[in-house]
Amino acid sequence: MRAVLGALAAGVLPGYFWAGFLRPAGGLGERLAYSAAISMASVPVLAIAQARLFGTGVTLWQAIVSIAVVLGSGAVALVLRGAAAGRPGSPVLPRPAAIRDVPALALIVVGLGLALASALGLRARWWLLLATLIALIAGGMLAAAKAGTAAEPAEAGIPDARPEGTPPGRARAAGARTAGNGTAGNGTAGNGTAGNGTAANEATRADTAAIKTAGARHGRRQDAGTGHTRQLSTVLREPVLAIILALTAVRAYAGPVRHDWPYLRGSDQFSHAVMAQQMLAHGSYGTYMIYPPGFSALTAVICRVSGLTPLTLFPVLAPALLVLATLAAYALATRLWGWEYGLAAAALSGLVLRGPYASFAEGRYPDLTAAYFLLMMLVAALITLLAAPSVRSGLLVTVTGAAVVLYHSVASLYLALLLAAVAAVGLPYLLARRRAEGAARLAGALALGLASLGVLAAAYAAYTYLPGRSGAGASGTSTAVSIALGSQPVLSVPHVLTALSSSVVWLGVLGLAALVAGIRYLRQPGQVVAALTVALWC
Repeated sequence: MRAVLGALAAGVLPGYFWAGFLRPAGGLGERLAYSAAISMASVPVLAIAQARLFGTGVTLWQAIVSIAVVLGSGAVALVLRGAAAGRPGSPVLPRPAAIRDVPALALIVVGLGLALASALGLRARWWLLLATLIALIAGGMLAAAKAGTAAEPAEAGIPDARPEGTPPGRARAAGARTAGNGTAGNGTAGNGTAGNGTAANEATRADTAAIKTAGARHGRRQDAGTGHTRQLSTVLREPVLAIILALTAVRAYAGPVRHDWPYLRGSDQFSHAVMAQQMLAHGSYGTYMIYPPGFSALTAVICRVSGLTPLTLFPVLAPALLVLATLAAYALATRLWGWEYGLAAAALSGLVLRGPYASFAEGRYPDLTAAYFLLMMLVAALITLLAAPSVRSGLLVTVTGAAVVLYHSVASLYLALLLAAVAAVGLPYLLARRRAEGAARLAGALALGLASLGVLAAAYAAYTYLPGRSGAGASGTSTAVSIALGSQPVLSVPHVLTALSSSVVWLGVLGLAALVAGIRYLRQPGQVVAALTVALWC
């Protein structure tokens, strides 16, 4: 209980008010995901700064001050400036339609059938993997194309006010005939045919009243449907998410409790304890740098708050990192398509995906934290910026993204690639569409957010890696890099299926193909860049 309460106090709850201040309020699951990301990005930085300032290790009072500053400043900002504006429940991208096209369904069934055969023991030869890949990509693209061409885009600002059961074309024709009759009547009034004009005007008024009545009925049905959806969301959303998180925790803790408890597992099992102990004693570990100081500093704060040593803390808390990865998948998918898709993403990430569990089993806790939580929360923050560009959403991108550099070296390379790709693709597109509504403002907000993230990330990297800095020191960095370079062979392509789990990979291929093929049917520039960001991240 001390370990859990200490982790909540230092790694989850300090950013709770900042999460409400920097982005539109969503459900509790989203709020906790962003709160954890902000906490893990800010509390270790404050602890390291105090330790270097006073020339000590991370003490209890420094840990308390780090937590209190993040929590208190967020509360003050929320009280003085209010919560972030925006619609919390509106997804950024259109919800995917059901796949009813027969050729697309046939291709998907063939692709998933080949994937199932491979999973059941059929040797994964190159031609089988290639056939599966082609079938799923073709099926996803065909399904997206059929859904995009079948959808009839609504005219902006014009409600659908035709009577119930009237096809759109017939309604437009009826409107044209009514307008024509009215015009003819008015035009011939001077010729003595005023009666015709009056009759036409009365018919026009009657038709207009009928259309308004039908529109009101349609609006009431829409409001009733929206209310029903909100009520269903309130009833099911958080309990189902809680069940998924609980099952993820059972999956994470079952193995260690049965086989390892209370010992650690993995190749890095004692390295984190050594680095955390160095942070507790000295505030740095320049000659023993295996990972950047973010995770060790956060561990030191939790140790001080809970009164536990690192070797006692890790067996209790390390499996819970898988719950964080599940929460990040939920937050990202909910922001993209809605809470139902968020629950599906959480279930796939927590109960099927092998990558986070493999990092936990090998003791690579910073890898798990940076790659499967913080980097995913950065993508969610970028989507928030693209949906509602503002200083607050830009600050959320900056703080969340730069924290990746403070936690893991290799994940920092992926961060740099992602930011470069988004800047190279998203900014030129927005500048080309600058005449569209909001595109110029969106381009400025995205450029400013990426630039500020780059500056802060560069500052973290300089503290960690440059010679003479307290984060690592020249000898520690060069030794760690020399040991790592060339130490592992290049893995084969089928290894990806094993590392991530084949079902997630093949479903991801199908979804990615549909996402990319559907970009051409998106109308808003922010939607296009959001879809491109997700595709580039994948």
